[in-house]
Amino acid sequence: MIGKISRGGRVLGLLRYLFGPGEANEHVDPHLVAAWADPGLIGAAGPEDVGALADLLNQPVTMMRRPVDRPVWHASLRSAPEDRRLSDAEWAQIAEGVVTRMGFISGSGDPSGCRWAAVRHADDHIHLVVTLARMDGRRPSVHNDFTRLRTACQQIERRYGLRMTASRDNTAPVAASRPEQEKAARRGQPEPSRVRLLRTVRTAAAGAGDESAFFARLEQAGLLVRRRHSTRHPGEITGYALALPGDRDRQGVSVWYSGGRLAADLSLPQLRRRWQAPTRPVGTTDSADRQRLRDPAARRQAVATATAAAVSAAEHLAADVAGEQDQEAVAHAAGDLAAAVAHVLHGPDNGSIHTASERIARAARARWAATPHTTPAAETIRAGARILLTLGRAGPSEATDFARLVEALLRLAEALARLRAVQQRHVQADAAVTAARMLAAHQISHQPPASSQAVPTGVHSPARLPLPASPHRRRGR
Repeated sequence: MIGKISRGGRVLGLLRYLFGPGEANEHVDPHLVAAWADPGLIGAAGPEDVGALADLLNQPVTMMRRPVDRPVWHASLRSAPEDRRLSDAEWAQIAEGVVTRMGFISGSGDPSGCRWAAVRHADDHIHLVVTLARMDGRRPSVHNDFTRLRTACQQIERRYGLRMTASRDNTAPVAASRPEQEKAARRGQPEPSRVRLLRTVRTAAAGAGDESAFFARLEQAGLLVRRRHSTRHPGEITGYALALPGDRDRQGVSVWYSGGRLAADLSLPQLRRRWQAPTRPVGTTDSADRQRLRDPAARRQAVATATAAAVSAAEHLAADVAGEQDQEAVAHAAGDLAAAVAHVLHGPDNGSIHTASERIARAARARWAATPHTTPAAETIRAGARILLTLGRAGPSEATDFARLVEALLRLAEALARLRAVQQRHVQADAAVTAARMLAAHQISHQPPASSQAVPTGVHSPARLPLPASPHRRRGR
C-alpha cells in the first residue's frame, strides 16, 4: 500500500477533480465510500453534490478564529497491481483507520474531530480529503504525517493480506512529478528535465575526482550551473543548482534544481565526502590520459581496467572478511561505475543498460542519503569509472571489450543483490535483482562471437550464485 500526501487551500477544486472524469477520462464511477459522522452521505453523494459536500467539509474551517494555512489535507492510498480488488466496505474501513491513526478523529463517529471524506474512482485506490479544523475548535497536528501514513499503510498490508512494502530509507531518487511529466510531453521531450539532469549530474560525479572537475563536467555537458555562496563567508561555496537551457516556467524564468533536490546523495556536502580520497589511486586520469586514450590499444586497456574494477567490487561485496564500512564504501562506488558504463554505452539499442544502471545506483546507496567515508578499495572502483568516462562513446569495433564489461557489471549487480538481501534491505535487493536480469537480457540480445566470451586475463570472476528471491510476497496467498 502506497500513500502520498499533498496540501492545498481549495477543497471544492479538489472534489471537482476527484468526482470528475480525470485528465484522460481515467476516473470510473467516482463515488463516496466513507465520510465523517454523517452516514447519510455514503452512497448518496455523487458528482452533482460536489458543492454541497465542499460546504460541509469547509464549515469547521470557517468557524476557526484564526485562518488555517492550506487547510485541505489530501492523501491517495493505492494497492499494488497484483493485490486483490478491495470492496467499498474494505476501503471504507481502511479510510477510517487511516484518519484515526493520523489523529484527525479519535474513533468512529467522533463528533469533535475533523471532517473528512474518501472518494473512490478506480479499483486500486482511494483519495482521502480532510479539512484541518476540528469541530471542537482545535487544530489537528500534521507533524511527521508522511512517516505516520507510511506506518498506517504497513498496518493495512498486514491486516488485509496485501503486498508488503519496505520502510522508507531515502535511497530512491526524487521522481518526476506529474506536472513535470506533462510539461515534457507538451514539448515533445523524451523525458522530464529532472530525469535528464539527474543522469547528467550522476555521470559528472562519477567522472570527477574533485569539486572543480565536477563543475567543469557539468558545464561541458551544456547545463546552466549556479553556485550558491555562503552568506557569512562569501568566498565559500555551499551548494549548487542546475537548469537546462531553454527550460523555463510560465514567467520565462529558468527552472533550477539543486543537487539535493535531484537526489539526496548529490548535494554538495555529500559529494565532497566521496572526494575525500585517502590516497591518489592508480588509474586517475587527466588531460594527458585523454589524449593517450585515442589509441585503440589504450582504449582496450581502459575498458579492461574498468572491467577489473567491476569484478573487484563484486569480490569485495561478497567477501566475508570485508568490514561493513568497506562494503558500504565499495557499494556506493559501484553506483558511479554503473553510471559510467551507461554513459559510454549510450545509444538506442542500449536503453536497458541505462535502466539497469539506475537500479544499481538505487541498490548501491547508503540509507538516509548518507555518503560513506571512502576507502582505498572504493577509490579503485571510482578510478575505473573515471578512466572509462574519458573514452567518450563506445565504437562498433569495441563490442567485444564492452561485452566483457557488461558481464562484469552483471556479476556486480548479483553480488550487490545478495549483500542487500543479507542486510534485509529488501527494496534495494529487489533493485539489484532487476538490474541483473536486465543486464542478462541485454547480453542475450547483444551476443558477441563465442570466441570472445572469456574474461580478460588477470580478471577473476566470482562464482555465480542464485539471486535472492523477492521478499515482497503477498501474505495469505
